[in-house]
Amino acid sequence: MKILTPLAILLFAFSANADEGERRIHVDLDDVIAAGKVEPVDGITSSGQPDAAALEVFADSGYGVVIDMR
Repeated sequence: MKILTPLAILLFAFSANADEGERRIHVDLDDVIAAGKVEPVDGITSSGQPDAAALEVFADSGYGVVIDMR
């Protein structure tokens, strides 16, 4: 199991995802911004420190809670 840095952010989404492809709980923020969307794994995603653009993509993708683990 990969240990996340103290700057890790957990993002909780309130929508379910039925996609069965390879899914990871930790996402790269550059990929999230480039794709313009992100899908949770069991309602949870983690990432590094999001900027305003990343937070907007998360909000548009149905996320409703950000927990800062610093």
